[in-house]
Amino acid sequence: MGIAVIDVPGTTGNQLQTIIRSVEKEIARDLKEIRIDGLISKGSRFRKSVYGYPTTNAKAFESISNSIIVEVIFFANPYPYLKTKIQSIIGEYMEKNNQTDLVRKMGWTHLA
Repeated sequence: MGIAVIDVPGTTGNQLQTIIRSVEKEIARDLKEIRIDGLISKGSRFRKSVYGYPTTNAKAFESISNSIIVEVIFFANPYPYLKTKIQSIIGEYMEKNNQTDLVRKMGWTHLA
């Protein structure tokens, strides 16, 4: 998962780092960070971290990784850009199959 944050002119290096850390923490608030040498990268204008998430049926999904890479980048100005809501693939699938009660119960609704 990659997130590009729009650069604001006049923002200091410390402010950028604080914004990047805040965005990463919000994205991964329910996940546990995994330390993998060579894959983790934390600079002044970017962060790349690996997070693990629990699986419900390990045997059924043993070929699927239980980790995700989260990247937050401040290098580029992503223009043109579109402000939009995002949703997990699972939540989107469940909504398309009229299981909105489960989507709300599990917290798979759109993020602003």
